[in-house]
Amino acid sequence: MITVESKAGGIACLILALFFLGSFAPGLHYCERKGRHPAHTYFDFSLGYLAVAVVAALTLGEFGASDPANNINFIEQLKQDNGACVGFAMAAGAFVQFGNFGVQWGCALCGVIITMAANGSLIVVIGTTLNWFLDDKVNKPELLFPGIGCFLIAVIFSVATHIVDQRYKRSTRGDIPESALPTHNACSNVGPLKAGASTEAASKLDDSAHAAMSHGESLFPNVGTELAMHTAVTKGALEVPGTAIVVAAGVSCGFYNPGFNLASNDQFHVLPRGVAPLTTYTGYFYFCICYIFLAWLETIWFLYWPPFGLPKSSWAAYFKDNDWLRVVGFTAGVSVSIANVLTFVGGQVAGYATSDLVAANPLVSTVWGLLLFREFRSSPVRVWILLACMGAAYCAAIGLLIGSAGSPKNHS
Repeated sequence: MITVESKAGGIACLILALFFLGSFAPGLHYCERKGRHPAHTYFDFSLGYLAVAVVAALTLGEFGASDPANNINFIEQLKQDNGACVGFAMAAGAFVQFGNFGVQWGCALCGVIITMAANGSLIVVIGTTLNWFLDDKVNKPELLFPGIGCFLIAVIFSVATHIVDQRYKRSTRGDIPESALPTHNACSNVGPLKAGASTEAASKLDDSAHAAMSHGESLFPNVGTELAMHTAVTKGALEVPGTAIVVAAGVSCGFYNPGFNLASNDQFHVLPRGVAPLTTYTGYFYFCICYIFLAWLETIWFLYWPPFGLPKSSWAAYFKDNDWLRVVGFTAGVSVSIANVLTFVGGQVAGYATSDLVAANPLVSTVWGLLLFREFRSSPVRVWILLACMGAAYCAAIGLLIGSAGSPKNHS
């Protein structure tokens, strides 16, 4: 099994994970803005997520000699009596699955920057604190907790940026009355699919949804181009549920790293004597098994009972929806899955509390938001000043968490 043994190598993995983790949400957001049904995108995303776990387990988890006392190879560890740690790994997968699903909808409803900033800050406050206790407080608290404080300052600047920018846009654009907005829907020729509707009607709905997506149209374009360009999810009236989704996603993601920490280090001593905790690659494999199972269940739910006024879809419509946006969704899943592997590998040698520095990924997301979606392109100088302050706070947080890094007992 291939491992990283030095603290410097672990921190390098975490910095690389920061880039990959900041790149997946913009990919999902890009598909949504191009009008692709979110459930279609999320299924492709989950396939990319699983692909990395399987490839990493069968390659990085199998290379080299197996050490039964610690670094046991993937196939051999599958045969061990380690059910308790498997449970922790799968629970971590469930937490991150609900979190990532919430991030997708949060980006659609609230935008990439506000979603990723709030999500990252909640991960740090919850996850870093729990990991500090689980790692027997090996991180320097005089640096770790000011780093958490910098994350909170960063999210305050992020929220302030969003509020100031929205107020500026309303003052320059003026409120557009709902009656003035176009009411055409990509599926209006079929109408809503009511209980008891025929299979033929469902088929027409699938074809209509697919036709809209294949031409890059919005599935729910009745918000007008002035308010949202090529978006599949309507905004405005959904700000409150959007905020709730973002907060719930952040809280859920806050527990996934500590859960994986327990699976990899067995701090509660639940394993039989002589049985090693799960390696990073074995733990991540189980992590993804639970993640994928729940992701596919939710995909079915959102295909046939979608929220927020989206048209219904189906597996038939998904397989017809075979364009380049499928690659974008799959690549987004690959990106975040690679980030997870790097985060767990780095956390094993630099401490899992330190590994939460990857929650500064809004730095990367912000750059993608500016380049791909031209967010804040017409905003006043004060908005850009707030963005700069947000970035500075994230950079300070990263530096403080790196400086606080210790050596967990299993690598001391």
